[in-house]
Amino acid sequence: MSDLAESGTQKRSHNLDRMTLRDLTVCYLGHYTIIVNLALFTVSLAIYAIRPAPLVRSIECIAIAWMAFHTSWYLLHRFVMHSSWMFKFRFSAAVWKRIHYDHHTDPNRLERLFGRLRHTLPSLVIGTIPIGYLIGDIGGGALCFATGLLVSSYNSFLHCIQHLPFTPKSKYIQRLKRRHLLHHYHNENGNFGNGNAFWDRMCGSLYETSGARARSTTVANLGYTEDVSRSYPHVRRLSEQSR
Repeated sequence: MSDLAESGTQKRSHNLDRMTLRDLTVCYLGHYTIIVNLALFTVSLAIYAIRPAPLVRSIECIAIAWMAFHTSWYLLHRFVMHSSWMFKFRFSAAVWKRIHYDHHTDPNRLERLFGRLRHTLPSLVIGTIPIGYLIGDIGGGALCFATGLLVSSYNSFLHCIQHLPFTPKSKYIQRLKRRHLLHHYHNENGNFGNGNAFWDRMCGSLYETSGARARSTTVANLGYTEDVSRSYPHVRRLSEQSR
């Protein structure tokens, strides 16, 4: 069952290459992960308002949560989602298929761009609340978590826009979109940052044009070829079951 079907707000698949920005916005705001994120964001801000951290500590919490999200995203995207070990084991094959393989095989399926809450929320809680609490007590933890939720939701929307058939007005978002489409349609071994290119620049994985790297033959299957599937059939079997 797709995430959109699980939410009860949508009953069919949505293809981003056939949608307008308005269509996307309606689907995005009606998706259960975004609804839950925004609800938790509101609750977290209310807790912060009741138990606020000092101004400097609050700024530190926001900055650290922002950096922690983009650092975690880069590391997970490059070294986990694009790894060659997750499809080899039954316990991880289903997660790898759901969080990334399916997206690369069909990048324009909207429901494949949203992470399931059971995957995203624990990471946000663990990655933000403890460090925020250490910096600014209860208010700091709440503010860190709220920032993580907001950045995660914004990153999801940016990700959707990058697959939408329109040209953003923002030059910055145009550059993000161009890099992300190169990641999907030219060479998957670069441009891992969705909403920020900082770590791609720092780690040498940023490329701006198709001429900068050779075209990859595994850009759509992430290395899970027919030959590989014979040795490690878990993802292939899951794909067959979902047809």
